[in-house]
Parts: sequence; C-alpha cells; structure tokens
Amino acid sequence: LFMAGVLPGILLGVLLMVSAVLVNISGIAFSNFLGGMILLGLAWNVMYLSATRLLTELEGAAKSKAQGINEVIVFACVATGSTLVGFLQRQIGWEALNIVLLPILTLPALVAVAIILFERRMEKEAAKP
Repeated sequence: LFMAGVLPGILLGVLLMVSAVLVNISGIAFSNFLGGMILLGLAWNVMYLSATRLLTELEGAAKSKAQGINEVIVFACVATGSTLVGFLQRQIGWEALNIVLLPILTLPALVAVAIILFERRMEKEAAKP
C-alpha cells in the first residue's frame, strides 16, 4: 500500500468508505451490516495509517507537534462521532446517516487529488531543461 504512496492510500480509504456507505444503504440484512463494518474498518485503517505516514515526513519539532495535534483531532472526532451516532441514527435514520457521509468524504478525496496533481506538475517543471 505505501509503495504506491500516501495520497493514493488516502484515496483508497475514501473509496473503501464510499463502498461501505453503498453496502450499508443497500439493505438492512445482517450481511449488509457485516460487509459495511468490514469495509468501514478497512477504510478507517488505510486512511489513518496513510495520514500518520504523511506526518512522519515532517522534521524536527514540527513533526512532534503535528503528530500530537493530529492525535487530539482524530480522537476528538472519534469521541464526538461515537457520542452523536445513536442520536443521529434515531433522528434521521440509518440510510440518511450513511448518505450524509458522501459529501464529507469528498473533502479528503479532493485534497489528495489536488496534491497529487500539484506534485506531478512540479515534477514535470523540474524535469524541463
């Protein structure tokens, strides 16, 4: 996974997360929940590991500070999501709760694609004589 790079890893995680949403909204059978949870777990791990790997590219004090801030943000979001999910599920329902994730997932996908395109452009400009 990391041989392809950090940003493709993030995109893979987003793709897995979208797949989890699609499995979740396709039905309420046990197999939907099982498949959705497996895809969600894979997506979470791929994106988390990719983002953490991205932070290791920093150097010096910025590296430690960025990793600390990242951990606080990640686990604050996990705690907030875990607290709100039951309430949201009851208020808007299972299908809507999953569909709400789709626009949220566009942000990391767009940022990763923009960075990939920017890096490719910079490499092409650097290769010019």
